[in-house]
Amino acid sequence: MKKYRVLNIEDNNIYKVAIQYALKRSEFLSLCSFKHHHAKDLNENYFSFVRCLSEYEEGENVHLKTPRIYTKGQQHHIYRITKGLEKTILSVPALTAWCTPDYPEDPTFYINDNPWIETISHERIMYISTNDNDLFSGLLQCGVKCIEVEIY
Repeated sequence: MKKYRVLNIEDNNIYKVAIQYALKRSEFLSLCSFKHHHAKDLNENYFSFVRCLSEYEEGENVHLKTPRIYTKGQQHHIYRITKGLEKTILSVPALTAWCTPDYPEDPTFYINDNPWIETISHERIMYISTNDNDLFSGLLQCGVKCIEVEIY
């Protein structure tokens, strides 16, 4: 599996186009919440956003290979991608907006139960993992610029 780091994801136009492409090509999306964030520390926008997503949540029905970004304390919420979910996800203006206390964190997109786009939103990082040249080329056509990175 080849892994790439996206270099220009802080450009909000590139982010929007890349996310639209990911939503069209992916089956599932996961978002993270963290045990150390208490409800009193979260904005109303966070709760409103999560309520909008609740009808798309898969819960225990789906078993995906979740990214290994953190070692403990996070919970991955899995959502099936539909037109309704797309609209809600696209309402988030930038990768950097996916941070507590306003939104859940680290959107990750899945194909065949495996993550192919992973983010660490508070660090402004997006990774792409794929051997599918057509899938990767589609992202490059969106204006995404990448470098290949070592997988460890």
